[in-house]
Amino acid sequence: MITGAGGAFGYVIRSSGVTDQIETYAASLGSLGFLFPFALASVFTTATGSLTVSMVTTAGIAGPLMPA
Repeated sequence: MITGAGGAFGYVIRSSGVTDQIETYAASLGSLGFLFPFALASVFTTATGSLTVSMVTTAGIAGPLMPA
């Protein structure tokens, strides 16, 4: 259930258009962009209190951003 909640949370965030803003921000980081998923996961861990939800959500968001 926790993994499903993380996947659903990631889908809601991707569908809301927030990922476009995140992609713009991540592209401006340049070579430090590899740290962005770690920072994003720490924000989600703090917000949700669940490591599993934050990992699945971050993977769902950061995966499509890899070309950026």
